[in-house]
Amino acid sequence: MAVIAYKRSWGTCDQELIEVTNRNSLFRLQARYLVERLSKELWAEVLKPENTFRAQVIEQVISAALPESKNVDEVSVTVSAFLKAGLQLELISLLEKIVLHNSEFGGYKQLQSLLIITAVKSDQTRVMDYLNRLDNYEPADMATECLDYNLNEEALFIYR
Repeated sequence: MAVIAYKRSWGTCDQELIEVTNRNSLFRLQARYLVERLSKELWAEVLKPENTFRAQVIEQVISAALPESKNVDEVSVTVSAFLKAGLQLELISLLEKIVLHNSEFGGYKQLQSLLIITAVKSDQTRVMDYLNRLDNYEPADMATECLDYNLNEEALFIYR
């Protein structure tokens, strides 16, 4: 009941909602609220390394809250929050979920490009798989990025 009441206040009881969902392990509800709320400040607070519940919230954002979203703004703000928090590997998981497994956002050029660039920078073993599976990314930018990280085979694949 408290979560519903805090949610209806839409912004005036953000701290209380975070506290009650953390205390009662309601991370899925918290993740959905964060995605819907579109607050960069709230995201920054929840994704701080000092937050002991950060991993559980991230897991619920990746597995449930964002894949259920049909709103481009929700995806944009969430991806931006992950980038700002430096969560590269978590961002890859998030982007995989919405680009490779969610047809709603699968064709977005910016998200496909971001997925590839993030993989180039943090998990280079996945880059070739993404290049084979995706078809709507910025080839010139991707090839340059691959060359910057000595991924010559991947850059050649893109140029072909």
